[in-house]
Amino acid sequence: FDFAVKSPGESDTNDHMKSVQNHYKSLSALDELVWAEIWIFIATSEQAYLESAINNINSNRELKFEIPEEFSYDDKRAGIHAILSQYTKLYPDHENSMKIAKSFCNKFLPNGNFAITEEGMPLIDNWNNLGLASGMSMICIYMAESLEAVDESIAVNYYHLAKNVVAFAAGSSGQSYIVGYSHPKYGVRESPEKVHH
Repeated sequence: FDFAVKSPGESDTNDHMKSVQNHYKSLSALDELVWAEIWIFIATSEQAYLESAINNINSNRELKFEIPEEFSYDDKRAGIHAILSQYTKLYPDHENSMKIAKSFCNKFLPNGNFAITEEGMPLIDNWNNLGLASGMSMICIYMAESLEAVDESIAVNYYHLAKNVVAFAAGSSGQSYIVGYSHPKYGVRESPEKVHH
């Protein structure tokens, strides 16, 4: 975190990060900084990290108000809003974060913004779709848990969405996409040859 603060800028333009410049392009470094601040606050309870995260969010309209298309190595906004939506006493804009986190998950439900396969897998992008869908599932499970007591029907929809993605990754379509999932030591009878890496 200290390195990130002392070396601001996106990974593909930052002189301190030349070794990764040709591998992962970065749209913004601010969301990763805020993501780190929130987790450090959770780990330490040091209010300064949360205050800095809030200040950074308030300084960037895209970070504060836009509904993200994905949760990935390059876009942490959905995770930021999912977590901050729970801090009703510490984060003044928690209702805005709740709205954004729910809108994010709603995009992946049937009749949302993305096509869904017969197996229930949202088609988010041609590149790394399983990784993007898995990231989305993590956010939506978190939101389902936080909404269970408030809105059971939407919580059930989010659980179902995430369960379909995990089942698909584990082999509900007939082939596992998890490396080593079919290995005999894990108690699954399929041969490793059926696993797609």
